[in-house]
Amino acid sequence: MKDALRTKFKNKERVCAYAILGYKKDPSAKNRIIPDEETRWIVEKIYETAYYGAGAAKITRILTEEKVPTPSWLNYQRYGNFANIYKNAPESKKYAWTIA
Repeated sequence: MKDALRTKFKNKERVCAYAILGYKKDPSAKNRIIPDEETRWIVEKIYETAYYGAGAAKITRILTEEKVPTPSWLNYQRYGNFANIYKNAPESKKYAWTIA
């Protein structure tokens, strides 16, 4: 198992079920992710806010107040993941950032 994971890392293949924020699944190659220009600004905002001294709680509060969509909401919109969480949820759920 460890050898398989090392090989995937070496080949720059994803090893998780979902693409992390700032990336998306590569439509032309299984297990590959590519930068996502649509969500890049969210990652840059998080890093910039942290750079200027904000902690996790403050960043969470800012993202929620500014109605920045969460990574799980974006995955739901793109791939249908997390349908059990978002199917009949209020609109505010898609902006419900947590410190985690």
